[in-house]
Amino acid sequence: MSPLRLTFALLLLTLTACGPVAPAASPTLPPGLTPYASPSATQPAAPAEQPIPDAPAILPSPTPFVYVVRSGDTLLGIALQFSVTLDDLQAANPGVDPRFLSVDTPLIIPLEGLPPAAAGPTPDASLLTLAPPTCASSATGGLWCLAVAANPGPQTLENLEVALHLLDGNGARLASETAFIPLNILPAGESLAVAAYFSAPPAGWQTAAAEVLAVLPLADAAGRYLPIALEDLQTTLHPNGRSGTLTGRLTLPADSAAAGQIWLAVMGWDAEGNPAAVRRWESPAGLAPGATLDFEVALYSIGPPLARISILAEARP
Repeated sequence: MSPLRLTFALLLLTLTACGPVAPAASPTLPPGLTPYASPSATQPAAPAEQPIPDAPAILPSPTPFVYVVRSGDTLLGIALQFSVTLDDLQAANPGVDPRFLSVDTPLIIPLEGLPPAAAGPTPDASLLTLAPPTCASSATGGLWCLAVAANPGPQTLENLEVALHLLDGNGARLASETAFIPLNILPAGESLAVAAYFSAPPAGWQTAAAEVLAVLPLADAAGRYLPIALEDLQTTLHPNGRSGTLTGRLTLPADSAAAGQIWLAVMGWDAEGNPAAVRRWESPAGLAPGATLDFEVALYSIGPPLARISILAEARP
């Protein structure tokens, strides 16, 4: 190639490289994907229109999943009632002390996302024996049923949960109620009367039955329950046997920790040894080590005359 033609070719290449460059095409975004860059006038971000990914709720809705503690409830019993684990129930209510569960305390029940197998432990019914319930009609048309829970073994039991059922002549269940349990623990060799009230007993019921829903051997009792003595017990029965009074004194050992809560289970029995009355008495104040506390408890029969009154005590820090 001649020098003149070579110079002309180089000049043409230089002019071509310096010419205007066509803008590159913008990449196409996958459907549903929002650009990370700040929104512009032609492509604004629309957070309100973006789909919200499915995610488990941190806490369940308070309306259907809040349970208010009733008299006689235990944390384990509530867990079994709603088929949740005790650990999950405690995790959902970190401010609640299971040893001091108070009436009217609202509890969050963590029902969301739990498989059916996440229920509490299966009760060992052999730990507890239940006598057939005794029932009597109330003046308002309801029905009181009392049963006896006995601990025949050598170890104290705790967290009792009992259901009472009304059955027809064929043994079919017509109605059920969770029984009121006056204490958290049942010492070895002792018996405890439990009660349930049926406000509208079904027509056609003929017999009543009791069922163990939950019971556990007391483990690691150190510091959870305190020894307390019952002294100077005196029983007074009304002449018609429909009511009675029990008085006495509570004493806490001098080497014990202070008691913050004291419960008494006061029970009345008829002449045949059937339960006829039960009541929980709660101390109005705590008790210091070595101190004593006098008490008086009135008891009323559900029907049969009272022949005797018995008592069990429970103290906690």
